[in-house]
Amino acid sequence: MCISYTRCIFVSDLKISTMTNTNKLSAYTIAANCSDLSDVNAGIEEIQKYFSDCEKESKKPTDRAYIRLAKLATKRDKLTLKNK
Repeated sequence: MCISYTRCIFVSDLKISTMTNTNKLSAYTIAANCSDLSDVNAGIEEIQKYFSDCEKESKKPTDRAYIRLAKLATKRDKLTLKNK
């Protein structure tokens, strides 16, 4: 794509960022979407992996991830007590 005769930009010269694991969390990381203990544990594992991916990429995890983790932990405790 040429803007003028002296300045041309080629797609191969651009750095296109790809989505990483730190960009998106699944619906299982939302406590309200989890129906049983295995869903909650899967959500917690996904958030923990998200934290490790953020650390590897030197990114700061979002506040939303911490909130989701806390809510999942609370739901896990409630489901554990309920199943006893």
